[in-house]
Amino acid sequence: SNFSSNNLKEAEAKKAAALLAVEDLRVAVVRGNTAAVQKYLDNGIDVDVQLKSGWTPLMLAASLALPDMVELLANKGANVNFQKEMYTVLMAVCAVPGNKPEDQVLTCVELLVERNARVNVYDKFRMSPLMYAAREGRVTVCEVLLDHDAEINKQDMRGWTSLSWAANRGHGRVVRILLEHGADPKIYSNDGQVPSDLAYSSEHHRVADMLSLAASGKQLPSEVAPQPVASSKVHEHKMTFEEFLNLTEKELDQMGITQVGVRTKILDSIREVHKKEWDVSSLQSKEKHILSASEVTVILANVSRHLAFVRSSVSYVQKHLNTIKEPLEFVQDVTEAEGMEMYSKEAVDTVESLNEELNTVKTRISKIKCKVFNTSPDLITDEKPQGTQSSLRSGSLLVAGVAIVALGAFLFHKAQHST
Repeated sequence: SNFSSNNLKEAEAKKAAALLAVEDLRVAVVRGNTAAVQKYLDNGIDVDVQLKSGWTPLMLAASLALPDMVELLANKGANVNFQKEMYTVLMAVCAVPGNKPEDQVLTCVELLVERNARVNVYDKFRMSPLMYAAREGRVTVCEVLLDHDAEINKQDMRGWTSLSWAANRGHGRVVRILLEHGADPKIYSNDGQVPSDLAYSSEHHRVADMLSLAASGKQLPSEVAPQPVASSKVHEHKMTFEEFLNLTEKELDQMGITQVGVRTKILDSIREVHKKEWDVSSLQSKEKHILSASEVTVILANVSRHLAFVRSSVSYVQKHLNTIKEPLEFVQDVTEAEGMEMYSKEAVDTVESLNEELNTVKTRISKIKCKVFNTSPDLITDEKPQGTQSSLRSGSLLVAGVAIVALGAFLFHKAQHST
C-alpha cells in the first residue's frame, strides 16, 4: 500500500514537473529564446508537445512571426501541417496583424512552404492562408503563396475571395497583385457584393475604381497612387462654393473628373452638406450691450452668407424635384403630403416675415448712412422704385425656394425615422 502510494506521488510529481517544463518552453518560445528552447528539446520534450492552448510550439512561434524560432522547431522535425480545429501553422503566420514587419512574416512563410506546408487548406470559416495574407495586406507573402499555386478565387463562408478581403481593407497593392495573377473581380459574395462594392463601402475609393476598371476589362493604370485631380479641376473652373454645391454627376464628368469613385464621393459630400442642420453658431447671440457698427456688419455678412447657402440648397432640391416623373411613387404616404403642405406654409410665413424685417433693416441703415454722408432722408423712399420691385421678386423667389427646401427637409426627416 505504501509502495503504490509512493508510486502515485512520484507519478504526480513527474507530471507536474513535465507540465512546468512545457510552460517554461512556451514562455521561451514567446520570448524568442532559441537557446532555452533548444535546451528543453534536448532534455526530451517532444517538439510537437501540445501547450495549454492546444497549439504546438511551432504554431505559437508562427503566430508571433519569429523566423529564428520557426526555423529551429522546423529543423527539429516539428509538424508544419499541424492543425487545431482546422486552423494550420501556415494560416497562423499569414494572419499575423499587419503592424508586424512583413519581412519577418515572409521568412516564416518561406520556411514553412519549403518544408511542404500545405497552401490550399481551409479552416472552419473556409478561410485559406492566401485570404489571411490578403486581409492583412501582405504583398510579398501573397506572391509566395501564389507562386506555390494557391487557389486564387476560392470563396469563404461569406462568399468572399482573397480579392474581396484585400478590397475591403483597402490594400491596393495586394489587389493589383491578385488581379495580375488572375483574380476574378466579378465574383459575388453571399450578400451580392463584388470586390469593388466592398472597397467602396469601406471608403477605399481608389481601390474601388481600380476594381471597377478591371471588371470592365480595361487596363489598369501603372500604379495605385493618390491622384488629387478633383480639387485642381474645381479650381480650373473657378466656381464659387454655391456653384459647387449644385454640381451633378454629369457636370463632374464634363469637368474631367472621370473616376467613378471620386465623383460618387463628391456627390455624397454635397448631399451631406445640404442635409446638415443650419448652424446658427456664426450668428452672434443677443447681448445686453448695444451692438457696434462693425458687429452689425459682421452679423449681416453672416446673414447674407446663410441666405446664399439657402439659395444653393433651393437649387439643389429643385433640380432633383424636377426629375420626379411619378408623384405617386415619390410620395409613399399621405402623411408625407400633409407634412409637405404644413412645412411649406410655415416656410412661406417665415420668409414673408423675414422679407419685411430685412426691408425695415435696410431702410434704417440707409437713413443712418444718409446722416453720416449728410444726405436728405426724404430722398430715400423715392429713389429706387425698380429696386422695390426687384426686392419683391427676390422675396417671392425666396418664399418659393424656402418652401422647396422645407419640403426636402421634411422628406429627409421622414426617411431618417423610417429606417
